[in-house]
Amino acid sequence: MKIIKTLTTAVLVCMMIAFSMINSYAVKINNNEFQSGDTITYIVQIKTDTRLSGLNGMIEYPKDALELDKESLNIPELGDMVISNPDEEGVIRFVATNAGEGFDCSQTKLIVTVSFKVKEKATDSDIKFTVTEVTDVQLNDINLADNEIIKSVQKGKYEGKIINPGNGEDIVDDGAYIDIDSSDESTPDSKNKTIIITLIVAVVLIAVASIGVKLKNKKNEN
Repeated sequence: MKIIKTLTTAVLVCMMIAFSMINSYAVKINNNEFQSGDTITYIVQIKTDTRLSGLNGMIEYPKDALELDKESLNIPELGDMVISNPDEEGVIRFVATNAGEGFDCSQTKLIVTVSFKVKEKATDSDIKFTVTEVTDVQLNDINLADNEIIKSVQKGKYEGKIINPGNGEDIVDDGAYIDIDSSDESTPDSKNKTIIITLIVAVVLIAVASIGVKLKNKKNEN
């Protein structure tokens, strides 16, 4: 009887240890350890003495290991010209331009933050950030050094203000960037009203011109 109790206790202890080991299994994302189910945030900052007029960037993440939180996509310091396409699984693209004044990155500027949930079957993997194109205020293509791009991964969500361009919707059409500021925001009703008003004005002008011609003809006859 004692042997059975001892074996039962040993089995229970082994099961508890195994369960504890499963729960404490660590997954490395960019060489940082996390657990499945954790929320993590990828952060990109830039610090350069060169004033930038344009910046195209791309984040690639392992879709088998990480689930994108679309509502977390955050580009707080690059204005309203930022476009993203988070519906394309595994990649996020964006572009920012300020041809007038340029972006002052002489002090460290937060470029993008985005959060993910670590999936149950996640394996060690990396999130990658690539600058696909960058120009100075003279519109010359430049290269940013590795130490000018600061990348990090932290546990939890970004605690600052979230500015989500497109509200998590895919607003890149066939790979072409769409300027949300310069897009036509007129509604069909407003366009129809404009057409009607234009036609009315045209009719009035024609009527006035016609009356003027008739009056001139009568004057010549007299």
